[in-house]
Amino acid sequence: MIELSLVIPVGPGDTPYLPIRTLNYPAEIIVSDDPKGRGSNWARNQGADLVRTPLVLFCDADISWMPYAVERMVQALRDDEEAAFAFGAYRRGEELVGGGEWDPERLHRNNYISTMSVIRTEYFAGWDTDIKRLQDWDQWLEIEEHGGYGVSVNQVLFHTEVREGITFGGGINWGDARRIVARKHGI
Repeated sequence: MIELSLVIPVGPGDTPYLPIRTLNYPAEIIVSDDPKGRGSNWARNQGADLVRTPLVLFCDADISWMPYAVERMVQALRDDEEAAFAFGAYRRGEELVGGGEWDPERLHRNNYISTMSVIRTEYFAGWDTDIKRLQDWDQWLEIEEHGGYGVSVNQVLFHTEVREGITFGGGINWGDARRIVARKHGI
């Protein structure tokens, strides 16, 4: 039985082939196409509507997974049956990002958990389509506010390149995005 769905939002000009090629774990693959450019949160939610597995992993189209990554996140959730999601660190270009143990105080100060984390489907809060940047931070705060927590695998799980419009640039700057999410969650 397949226990994990991989949801890949694909906007105009994206292709989902990299994460599918580098994923080394059996999963139901759901490619959520957004040809009108309504945004990754919209596409993720469309894909989420098709998930019928107990675990879900939302994966951007440019992610290159470490061979052990998904298996270790799934195992972390097997080991901690109460955890809502499992996460780890990643490399963005040469920079090491995120990682460390679950820490709600740290989470309230700043995001340190990537979108590319395995979530128990029952805890998935939906992606807020009004949040244009730091939507992963919003997701983890929503889960935490409803009593959920994450478990870290304390390893680098994937690699992604530095991209304009995602890592820098884009429609909203990081500071404004941070203020929007912080205000929403009263932090």
